[in-house]
Amino acid sequence: MVEHQNKVVKIKFTKKRVLIIFLLVLVVFSFYVAYRYFQPITEVTFGNIIMAFRVDLRETKKVPITPDEVAFNREFISNMVENVTIVYKPTNDDTDSFYSVEAFEIVNKFYYGYKRINYTPTFQTKNVTTYEGVFGTIKNPVIVLIHPKYGNETSVKLDFHTAIISAKNDTNPKIALKNFDLATEKFIIATLGIKV
Repeated sequence: MVEHQNKVVKIKFTKKRVLIIFLLVLVVFSFYVAYRYFQPITEVTFGNIIMAFRVDLRETKKVPITPDEVAFNREFISNMVENVTIVYKPTNDDTDSFYSVEAFEIVNKFYYGYKRINYTPTFQTKNVTTYEGVFGTIKNPVIVLIHPKYGNETSVKLDFHTAIISAKNDTNPKIALKNFDLATEKFIIATLGIKV
């Protein structure tokens, strides 16, 4: 018969070992925080769905919004809204597709905002030759998409039931599209009340 003896292993903690363990934990934690901080935020949880966005939502913080984010939510996510009209001025070149991308983003994301209040208005798009005289109403707010070709700033504004999403132009079409994406995503997250 073999007897097993329980051996007790004792670990001696010296100040040096405690310091090394603390430093290792600190380094691992720092890498984790840095990874989370520098990783782009392109998805957010909204209710019970995950929404994917085209740009890093942290970058939308640079986009100025007037008057404030709450005003956009009150204006658009309401059961008083019957129809939302998206207005754009064609560029008559291959960058007209920017409008389709941005309009799809808006309608697709707003669907979930309206679903939260058990309401669904209609959406329509309309092209115009000029942005002058384009105004919305409480029942029919308007979203004006200003293409980078026509924009002189990247911003989001609300004026008389009309949201104006403007993108600054750039010689590089990818940067111009990114500016348009940033402004559109800023409008969407402001309207839906998403905090980043």
